[in-house]
Amino acid sequence: MVHVESMYLRFLNGIPARNLSTLNIRIEYPILFDMSVYFCSILSDRLNITISEDETSFIALHFGSFIEQKSSADCKIKLNTVPIQ
Repeated sequence: MVHVESMYLRFLNGIPARNLSTLNIRIEYPILFDMSVYFCSILSDRLNITISEDETSFIALHFGSFIEQKSSADCKIKLNTVPIQ
């Protein structure tokens, strides 16, 4: 949400954001990019703004980071130690 707020303020002030990795993100993470396109289309409609492909790729990175963080937390193995008698 912090990025969305910053993106909105950049739009209002006419400040473009450049992401030089946009093409790489589109190619290497197509599902994340598609999720981001869908999310940004909803934001664009609700906020009545135009969201650039560069901003969309930044959102895709945030989605990827969240999913990676979530899956890392879920994959941790919990051990119950049982005292040896």
